[in-house]
Amino acid sequence: MVQNRAGHRCEYCGMSQALQGATFHIEHIHPRTCGGESTPENLALACPSCNLRKADRSHVVDPETGAQVHLSHPREHRWRGHFAWQGSQLLGLTPVGRMTAQAFDFNHPRRLRVREAEAMFGLFPPAEEALPWQLRHALSQEALAKPTRSPTRVVIAQRSDGIPPGYC
Repeated sequence: MVQNRAGHRCEYCGMSQALQGATFHIEHIHPRTCGGESTPENLALACPSCNLRKADRSHVVDPETGAQVHLSHPREHRWRGHFAWQGSQLLGLTPVGRMTAQAFDFNHPRRLRVREAEAMFGLFPPAEEALPWQLRHALSQEALAKPTRSPTRVVIAQRSDGIPPGYC
């Protein structure tokens, strides 16, 4: 169900699973270690790079402002509002997009080479109908007519377990 909903693409960076040797992961958007449940709306398909870089984080500290910024949430954020393609680079347009792109290293040289290879097979850039998650949602008339839910503001207290700020 998760793979079909995602169109067999990473729900964070949009990479196609078709040319990958590694199996994409089904990950918890809101981490289980932070109380996230294993429900369809909290599960996302992630390429290994995005899943490993996300770890159990749902937000990061923006070094420019010092504010806690949510990482892109495949069910709550509209992809096109936060990201844009510039050639094979994936740009963050908002604090959420910018911090997600930075935290997940969307424009690592290896990822750029993968996108170039995907382009040779017609898999990049993703066609609008092939893009999973947010973009299909954002393009539907029904979704455009409904107001989107604002992300919940999370206040982080100092943790006593040694895990750095930005986690849970």
